Amino acid sequence: MRELIHQVFAAYEFKEKWQEDDIEFFSAEAEDKTSFFLVDYIDATSEGLTDTQLLAQLNQLEKDYIEEEPIGKGIKRKIQELFSGNVSIAA
Repeated sequence: MRELIHQVFAAYEFKEKWQEDDIEFFSAEAEDKTSFFLVDYIDATSEGLTDTQLLAQLNQLEKDYIEEEPIGKGIKRKIQELFSGNVSIAA
């Protein structure tokens, strides 16, 4: 699945700007586009995965996105740092 997603983004001229564990951030390569995608790969191939467990994983992504931990930074802050020249785009 990851390969397919990378092929689609490459075809539409998006480049991976950041990756950590199973989370990737893509940005349009063209300067006239300001489209961004945050992709979280959740393994849903297990037959025992319930809707509740999937929702818990999505809620964890949201929590990881906004929180800043004492030992690191939240995903949102890491992405904003990619735009050192223009932080307002990342906001």
